[in-house]
Amino acid sequence: MIRKAWIVAILIVAFAMVLMECQGTKYVSRGSGASPPVKLDLPVQKGPQFWRVPNVRAFPGDTLVWKANGSDLRFQFPNDIRRSLEPVRPQDQLRGGYLKKLKDGETLMLRVLDRPRKGDFQYAIFVKSADAFAHGNSAPWIIIEW
Repeated sequence: MIRKAWIVAILIVAFAMVLMECQGTKYVSRGSGASPPVKLDLPVQKGPQFWRVPNVRAFPGDTLVWKANGSDLRFQFPNDIRRSLEPVRPQDQLRGGYLKKLKDGETLMLRVLDRPRKGDFQYAIFVKSADAFAHGNSAPWIIIEW
């Protein structure tokens, strides 16, 4: 009887940890396309079980900002991301139009074009120190509306 109680307790704790980890993924958004463009910070952070990055809902003119905190990062965006996002600074240029390496402490800033290709874009962030990918809901997403 005691053994069954322990197994149930362990399963409850494991389920709670998974539930808390899943609830940590939220969308970063300014709300609607009617408000003025904003800067959306997308922290890549170590969670209890893995690295996380919020999904984002962005509109024309918004600036998306990722910062490498605690590790070097490797970004891979869809090949056609240039039809929706542009670099803010010269150092934000994407290699081949869709790849970027960030050293710990560096930032990547991309602005949503005034007339972007609307859609949902899945991308990947590899966290070098963890030898693993950051999670959004699964892989992170950028949702562009207008």
